Amino acid sequence: MKILAFMMLFFLAACSGSAPAPVYMGTKAGYDYAPRGSYVHPVAVQPLQSTIPPYSQQELPPQEERFVDIPSVSPFQKKDYYTVKQGETLYGIARQNKTNVRAIIQQNNLEPPYDVQAGQRLKMPQDDATSMVASNTMQRQEFNPRPLNTQQQLEKLAPLGAPPLRTNSRFAWPVVGRVIKAFGEQEGGQRNDGINIDAPEGTPVRAAESAVVAYAGNQIRGFGNLVLLKHSDGWITAYAHNRKILVKRGERVEKGQVIAESGATGSVKTPQVHFEVRQGKKALDPMKYLEHNQLTQL
Repeated sequence: MKILAFMMLFFLAACSGSAPAPVYMGTKAGYDYAPRGSYVHPVAVQPLQSTIPPYSQQELPPQEERFVDIPSVSPFQKKDYYTVKQGETLYGIARQNKTNVRAIIQQNNLEPPYDVQAGQRLKMPQDDATSMVASNTMQRQEFNPRPLNTQQQLEKLAPLGAPPLRTNSRFAWPVVGRVIKAFGEQEGGQRNDGINIDAPEGTPVRAAESAVVAYAGNQIRGFGNLVLLKHSDGWITAYAHNRKILVKRGERVEKGQVIAESGATGSVKTPQVHFEVRQGKKALDPMKYLEHNQLTQL
């Protein structure tokens, strides 16, 4: 009886008075809380469960298959074939495809003078090491076109007929325009063996004197579409960076005849005509041999 009475007194004391402040059972981070006097089993609160069901152990791949090596992909994907676009040259195609001209010529069994036409399908070399070295070398050289050694280059081609006699002691201007690059030494130790004349895209380029066409093509590095005219008495004139060539090797042309259309092929970025005057192998300043008036004979 004494035990029962003691328990009743304890129970009434616990239920009387204001509600006590809650207390934490354990730590705030790890346990639930309840009003003082309540019985709470000290069990840690479970963290929030993800709404995405976890994979079961059976669904996990074997340890050796969980990490897959991704093969490295080169930022440049070599093409097996390339279709020539209007106005493109072998050198431009080689640079664009990170290969070299000689490899393209050998791969496609091209014959001299190695002209390519729009729509022509070329097989691209796949030798990365050789192609990249040649491409880098070519890019460095293209901004400074290799000087023309016209006499030696012409000797490699089939013999030409005798050129017609010159009509004047001076040459006519191939186009009317501002000279944007003079003859001689340039900044950076480069040398210009002719003059560069500003000319809008498609401007008619005219023969500076009566001649026979000694070369018409795009295989001389840096000059793009190039025409070489052979005049009497060992004179040669050169017309480079053309958009389109309108004459063929061996053809006779008259002074003032349209032989090409100006463009921006080869090593230049804006339309212009690179014009040279040569006596045999020697490059001369064209300004000393051109007629004083640009409009004469044009």
